[in-house]
Amino acid sequence: MALALYRQGLDLIEGEPLAGLLSGYNWWSAEGHEGQLAATVVEAATATCRLAVAAGLPALAWWALTRARLVAPYSEALTCAAMRAAAAAGDADRLRREWADCLRRTDELDPGSLPAEETEALYAELRRRVPAASGG
Repeated sequence: MALALYRQGLDLIEGEPLAGLLSGYNWWSAEGHEGQLAATVVEAATATCRLAVAAGLPALAWWALTRARLVAPYSEALTCAAMRAAAAAGDADRLRREWADCLRRTDELDPGSLPAEETEALYAELRRRVPAASGG
């Protein structure tokens, strides 16, 4: 039941909120609505991903992550969920790509910086579980 409800909610996402508007909605971010929406979407997508992986529905997990990245493309929580899904599927290449994308996005936000230590530790742990990814 929860999985179906999360899917219905994530299915409402068509793109970045208010991205097509040129002006007049600065209050959206200033009042914190953008951040609240992004946090809610990330929470829903990570829960969907976790439940989908547990139910053996990897395509649903990837779909949820893709939808959420329309709203929160730089979310490390989404990266962590994606890396867990890749590891659960034994997909060493996807695991490595998710880590590389995380490094790239982090550098885009703050040149020379690195992802959170917890994210790096998760990648190292998952890489050990999926040995073919040890080259990344």
